[in-house]
Amino acid sequence: MIFAISVLALITPILTSKCGVATNQFFDCADCILTAADCGMKFWWNWDIAPTDYLISGITIKDAEFIPMLWGPDNQGITNTSEIPSLLKGTYLMGFNEPDHYGPPCWNEKDVGGWVYDGCDGHSYSAAASSGTWLPAFNPTKGYAAQAWATTINQLLAAGLKMPKIVSPAMAGPAKGGDALQKCLLVTNASVAAQGEKIISDIGNCDGWLAEFKKATLAMHCGSANCWDIIDHIQIHCYAYKASECTNKIEEYIEVFKEDFQGLNGRTKKYLWLTEVAGASDKLAFQISFMQDLVPYLESKAEIFHYSWFSEWAFDSFEMDDITPKAPTWRSSLFNPFGDLSLLGKEYFKLCNGGTLPSGCNA
Repeated sequence: MIFAISVLALITPILTSKCGVATNQFFDCADCILTAADCGMKFWWNWDIAPTDYLISGITIKDAEFIPMLWGPDNQGITNTSEIPSLLKGTYLMGFNEPDHYGPPCWNEKDVGGWVYDGCDGHSYSAAASSGTWLPAFNPTKGYAAQAWATTINQLLAAGLKMPKIVSPAMAGPAKGGDALQKCLLVTNASVAAQGEKIISDIGNCDGWLAEFKKATLAMHCGSANCWDIIDHIQIHCYAYKASECTNKIEEYIEVFKEDFQGLNGRTKKYLWLTEVAGASDKLAFQISFMQDLVPYLESKAEIFHYSWFSEWAFDSFEMDDITPKAPTWRSSLFNPFGDLSLLGKEYFKLCNGGTLPSGCNA
C-alpha cells in the first residue's frame, strides 16, 4: 500500500509489508522469483552482494527489492573496492553473517584432499558463517569485529554515494551471554596462532556477542555518528523445534536492546529483522504448524520490521539444545522445482498477506 507523504510517512519504514525470502533457490529456479514477487514477497536476499536470477536485471522485481549482504569482514575492511557500488545500490545493507557462531565451510573430505575443518564431520556440506574463516568476526571487541565494522562503514561513507539503511551483523545465538562469551573475548591473533582455529571451534557460539559489539562501536566514529547508532535495524536468525523458541528469542533481544528499539538515551530508534527462520524438521505438517504459530506473532509485533523464511530444497540438520536430529536433512522450500508455490509456500504467503493469496498470485 502506498501512503501519501505525511508525518506518518516520515516515521514509517519504507517497505510496509514484512514478508521476505532468504534463499539461493532463485539461481537454479528462475521462475521461483517471479512466483514469489506475484505472491507478496517484498524483499529477498542470498548472502551475497547481488541477485543471481538471470530473469531480472538490477535489484528489484515488481514490488520486491534485493538486499545485499556484507557477508564477512577482514582486518582492512572491504579489500575488493569494486564491490562498493553494488553494496550501496539499494535501500538497505545487511551486516556480517553470524559472527557469533563458529560455522566453518564444511565439505566431503574426499573432495579436498582428506582434511577437514575443526567442527566438521568430513562428510556433509555446510556454508560458512562469517566467523568460520575470519577471526575479526568472532571477537566482538574494538580490536577485532568492532574495528572491522568501523573500517568497513567508513569506507562505504567515503565512497560519496547515497548510503542505504544499515542492518546489523546477523545473530545466530541469544542476546544474553554466558561463560562462552568471556572465552570469546579472550580469543586473539596470538591465541589463534598458538592453538589454531580449534580454539574458536571449541567455544562454538559467542552468545551475547551483539551487546559487546554495541559497547565497542558506541565509542567508535563512523562519519558523524558513532558506529553503533549508524545501524537502523538489528537482525537475528532462528531455527527451532517450536515457534515459541523463536518468539522467546525475539522477546529477549527486545529486552536487552530496549533503549534501541524505543530510541531512548540518545540511541537511534531501531527495528528488528528476523532474516532467517525455519522449523527443525523434514515434515511438511510440522513446518506448516510452526509457520502458523510464528507468523501471526511476527505480523503483530511492532518492533519487528521484516522477516524472511529460509527456503531451501533441503539443508543439513544440526544439533540444537543438546537434541540430536532424527533426520539428516531438514526441508523448508516455499517452491516446487518448476517455480510454483509448494504447499508450505502457499501457507507462508497467505499468512503474511492477511490470510489470502494476493490476486496476482498464480500458485
